[in-house]
Amino acid sequence: MSPDPRRWPLRAFLLLPAYWVLRDTIRLQASDYVSVVVVPWAVLVLASWFLARRLFDARQVPLRLVLLVTTLVCAWGVLHVGRMATRVILVPSLLAAAATVVPPVGLAAAGLVAVLGALELVLRIQPGLLPVDARLTLPLTPRERLACFFRTPDGCLPADALQVFPPELGFAYKPNLNVILWHPEAGFWTLRTDPRGFANTDPALHDGADVVVLGDSFMQGVLVEPEESFPARLAAETGRRVLNLGIPGWDAYQYPIALRQFGLRARPRVVVAGIFGTNDWNARFPLWAEYRREHPDADYYDFLEMQARARVPPGPPGLFGLPERLYRRAYLPAAIGALLDPHHVGAAAGRDYEEVTLNGQPVRLRLGDALRLWRAIDPDKLMEEHRLGIEQLGRSIEEIRALAAGAGARLVVLYVPTMEEVYLPLVAADSEFWGPTPKARVLEKFARLREVVTSRARPEELLDLTEPLGEVARRGESLYWIHDPHWNRRGNVAVADIVARRLAQAP
Repeated sequence: MSPDPRRWPLRAFLLLPAYWVLRDTIRLQASDYVSVVVVPWAVLVLASWFLARRLFDARQVPLRLVLLVTTLVCAWGVLHVGRMATRVILVPSLLAAAATVVPPVGLAAAGLVAVLGALELVLRIQPGLLPVDARLTLPLTPRERLACFFRTPDGCLPADALQVFPPELGFAYKPNLNVILWHPEAGFWTLRTDPRGFANTDPALHDGADVVVLGDSFMQGVLVEPEESFPARLAAETGRRVLNLGIPGWDAYQYPIALRQFGLRARPRVVVAGIFGTNDWNARFPLWAEYRREHPDADYYDFLEMQARARVPPGPPGLFGLPERLYRRAYLPAAIGALLDPHHVGAAAGRDYEEVTLNGQPVRLRLGDALRLWRAIDPDKLMEEHRLGIEQLGRSIEEIRALAAGAGARLVVLYVPTMEEVYLPLVAADSEFWGPTPKARVLEKFARLREVVTSRARPEELLDLTEPLGEVARRGESLYWIHDPHWNRRGNVAVADIVARRLAQAP
């Protein structure tokens, strides 16, 4: 009996992933990868060469069943412990190999490919069919992403519906907004702006205020009503008139500009500059300033498009990185992942959080995700990547200091910690939660990156919220949303209390 000609396609399909499997074997050096991916794959390759005649014999049912189970183990293993590129190339190769041996598998695979291709085409034509959170996980261009920027009860609004793009600031809110927005966990909240585009309910604050607050979304008070924000709470507690100049997405680059253009005319006695972790010293806006000098007629949209074009495509370069790059640009995998991940739908009832007991009270937090992120952070590398932003932070604080001094105002540099900076120190060092990463190593990373901000403020200016918020959290208080990095309503109250105590002290 002559050999079945299908043996050569079978061997080709099984040998196709060899580069990716062997590369992961060398890089991962993990016993579980070898046992559930490499060994089953090697068994299938050897079977295609030494048992080819039996494989195509319909009477060899036991052998076919054994190799089918081996195929399933290999596919399951690579999906769980393999890297992205290996998953993308190995699973289709296993499916194609099975199709050469069992024709019905080929028909099923062809039908599946046709359905997936049709779904990919539909999503590219109509991404609006997806929920907002799932839509924002797609590999969109900056303009496509900004076309669904603000969450509303009815869907979403584009960025230019609520924002303007002044060249010196990059972007800001439109004046006199009164819009109901929505968040899956926080629910409905109101974005209300004054005639200058800031979240103040009293426009007269621009003509006279005791305190001017500079900052980003933490200072504006996103996800809460205007009267529940930190500046509004501070005003209610102290009886001072507080002008809120916070805009989400701003960083230290905009703060002195906003103080000069909008804050000084209010003749404040105190200037509070809220600096949020690494967000306020990323290199984005120094690069925006350079881009403006070279393209004076461009707006912030153009800058984002330029950055997207200049960015290296995700995935490794070259021919062997092509499967991963194509996969990362596909809409369907991102959409399916977002729909299956409860984090993307923001369901506070979903068990994608940890429950920490503090002072006998259960507090729900996404500490596991935060810890996984911090395990991968290299402070030296991060600071080098954002060197321009760190330099800008220093210049901004110096300029704010000079502007405040010129106006006879006291400066408070408010360090705003992340949720994990407040709560991870409260988890016992001997807890299983830390896994292979010692608690001391994570806290050391916190301290090093926090020092980027705190070292640039004078001791009499600095108010580091990390320890004061930690004391509140230790009592069993939940200060941050579960599925959003910002303060919840209780967090805004706690910060207002802490700042009020500082302002009550003699300068």
